[in-house]
Amino acid sequence: MSGVRIVKLEAEQIKRINAISIEPSGNVVVVGGKCGQGKTTALDCIWMALKTKAIPGKPARDGAEAGVITLTLSNGLIVKKTIKASGAVSLTVTNADGFRAQKPQEMLDNLIGSVSLDPLAFIKMGRKEQYDELARVVGLDFTTLDAERKRVFEERTE
Repeated sequence: MSGVRIVKLEAEQIKRINAISIEPSGNVVVVGGKCGQGKTTALDCIWMALKTKAIPGKPARDGAEAGVITLTLSNGLIVKKTIKASGAVSLTVTNADGFRAQKPQEMLDNLIGSVSLDPLAFIKMGRKEQYDELARVVGLDFTTLDAERKRVFEERTE
């Protein structure tokens, strides 16, 4: 989502949260509070809205028929994901001008593609895989640097 920011997060009936509305400002957003106040759930909501595979086994709040997450992005897109207690998921990506994405998940995957990182998958990776994944996410190619490091090492060991 290079250059695209979340300008508003709204969620209702997700996990232990009844309802939240957050409008971040600035380049750094601090998420703080006491235990059990919904910090992790707020962050989970962002990931759930953007990636279907990120939805946990029981995302809707106990007793609720469905939970709804809405992300408003700085490029004008509005991502709305409804997750029913039964597990059914509905996703729409629209904007204020009446646009509605025909393939919303594909559009989101293309939008966040190279800058997304699944933290749970990342912690299960080996060191080499983590290194490669971080290099991919931040857009660094270490091929030349690695070759130079190898050349200098070999030169030193002679």
